[in-house]
Amino acid sequence: MNITTENAGTSLPQGIYWAAVETKDLPDVLRARMAIYRRDIETSGYLDLIRRSWQAYYGLDDELIYKTSAGVKFSGADFENVDVEINQYRSILDAMIAMATTERAAFMAKAESDEGEALIEAPKATGLVEAFWRREKMEAKTGRNDALALIVGEAFMHLPWNPRAGAKVKAQPGEPANEEGFAVDEFGAVLREGKIEPEAIGPLQVIHDRAKPSDDLEWVIVVRRRNAYELAAEYPQFKDEILAQIRQPRWPIRMSEIGQTAAALDGDDDVDELHLHVKPSSALPAGRWALVCGNAVLRDRKAMLPNKVPVATLIPEALLDGGEGHSPVWDLLVLQELYNASCGSLATRADNGAVNNVITPEGSEIVNTDLQGGRRILRYKPDPNAPNGGRPEPLDLLQLPQQLVDMPKTWEEIMQTLRGVNSTIRGNPDPNIKSGSFAALMSASATRFNGVYQGGCQRNRENIATLVVEITKAHAQHEQRIETKGQGDARYVQRVMPADIEDVDTITMEPVSAAAGGIAGRIEMAKDMLRTIPNLQPEQFVEVYTTGRVSPLYKSTKAKLDAVYVENDLLKRGRTPRVHVSQDPGCHIREHSALLTPDVLGTPLAKVIEDHITEHYMLAFGNGTPENPGTPPLLAQLYGWTIMPPQPEAPTSDEKDDADAKKSKAKTTATERAQPMGGAPTPDMPLMPENPATGERAPAA
Repeated sequence: MNITTENAGTSLPQGIYWAAVETKDLPDVLRARMAIYRRDIETSGYLDLIRRSWQAYYGLDDELIYKTSAGVKFSGADFENVDVEINQYRSILDAMIAMATTERAAFMAKAESDEGEALIEAPKATGLVEAFWRREKMEAKTGRNDALALIVGEAFMHLPWNPRAGAKVKAQPGEPANEEGFAVDEFGAVLREGKIEPEAIGPLQVIHDRAKPSDDLEWVIVVRRRNAYELAAEYPQFKDEILAQIRQPRWPIRMSEIGQTAAALDGDDDVDELHLHVKPSSALPAGRWALVCGNAVLRDRKAMLPNKVPVATLIPEALLDGGEGHSPVWDLLVLQELYNASCGSLATRADNGAVNNVITPEGSEIVNTDLQGGRRILRYKPDPNAPNGGRPEPLDLLQLPQQLVDMPKTWEEIMQTLRGVNSTIRGNPDPNIKSGSFAALMSASATRFNGVYQGGCQRNRENIATLVVEITKAHAQHEQRIETKGQGDARYVQRVMPADIEDVDTITMEPVSAAAGGIAGRIEMAKDMLRTIPNLQPEQFVEVYTTGRVSPLYKSTKAKLDAVYVENDLLKRGRTPRVHVSQDPGCHIREHSALLTPDVLGTPLAKVIEDHITEHYMLAFGNGTPENPGTPPLLAQLYGWTIMPPQPEAPTSDEKDDADAKKSKAKTTATERAQPMGGAPTPDMPLMPENPATGERAPAA
């Protein structure tokens, strides 16, 4: 695929939207589009800029390879200059990435409504995303995107659905099958369940319209490298066309390939696989999703998704007039060069001045005699008229001006100031910072300064997770593996059908505050929790302290409220949910009563709702009879009710006196009253006499 800038646009059609051409013309049109893109990034200077940034970040040589990198170099006519590179640029970028991505992604699915079924589906969608995140190692891939975006200004996560990947599909009775019983298509290829194949890529691999915002792509051409023989096995009908691309020129997708057409090395069987994604529009209502290798169109169908392309974009900052992304760290490139120059000047002075020269008065008679072992004797003739008697003296060239010594530190401080990165964030706090609270404040301030980039990283993860759900709903036809959290956040695996998450449309991340992003901030927050939150459980404290997230504090409350919404959904359908003592009657009655709107009152549905509310009341407070006394207050307290049942009424003073009298009478009748001969004591018998000394009565028998 030899693409040059000279033929940019020559194959684009006239009078028709280029993405709507016939299948047979698609390979030539895609190559023309790619040539236009290459011309644009070269003439705009963007290619040179990202090349410099890449070189500075990795400390590479001018050819973007490691040949002369990571070492001291010498220049000048006599190689008298020492050139050194000390990579402050990468250190600051890594600190910014660490600030923005210190926490692992914690997802939460959002339903399209608060209907009961939608609320039940949301945890399943969350489990689907978490299972995908672990299975596809998305932590590492999104981390690569975070770094790419800062270095080159744009990063992309391509999420193509590959129907030829995943587990093999068992053939149903009457379907074509191979010897192993797996279903096959008309070309003999085994049918599979399909899967999403995520790939973190940079701007060289994503050809798009650079005049339009990168975070709202209308179309993209994604270049992937695939093993030719694997691709031919997936599409046996195009085997010859695919294998013909081996050793052919390829599109440059690596920084070291910039400025040339990437040639395949011996033994390299990879070929370029082009993915075209066009979002549906008035010009192309169905959109387009095509797969091209060389001149073969392997797949050509309607768009993968109805309203977007399957590519999530991450840009640190967007230009105010739209268009491509911009990285704020590019401002540091010139300072990194000045830093290297200052360090090189110090190294040059040290290198040239480390070997002492000898200075003597003019006309001195000095004899140099070599000794064994490289030692020398200098003999001189004293001259009383010369300074110091004509004695030769060493010339010290290592004395450096303080301004020159301080210069590298000055450039470093300017770099940190420009990006709001302080020494505390970089692991070298000022010795004067002794308070954990102040260290947390310093970290939080730096994090807030870089909030735009941090927010972009979070939105990128949310967009990726949302795309995973949307693509699964649109293309998966078999059960999907999900991870569900049980008691104590223990994980267990389930399998659900895509229809089980039909009402989920968005995935969000639980935010973590800037102060809670660092260890010092978490310590202070944990101390505040212990002081201010009653009944804080040890498990809650540990989770908040270790993760910085506050969800453990409200997880139980949210689960109870979701259960109320599920009941509301059933009531709106005329169904009566079961009432249980674990349900807080105050919360349930308040939320259920919201269903009694003016248009519902007086209808049969209102009767269903009112009866259910009455059930909650009767279970909580009873009806005043021994058969239904209501819920014991202690049990209600243990369940966390917001409204407690009334305590049993205390007896009045008269009632208490009567009760005491009856109790006393019953007691004395049994133990202290006189007993008739041959009979049992009765309440009307007189009391036995009392001993004045002890206060005890005489025994009755």
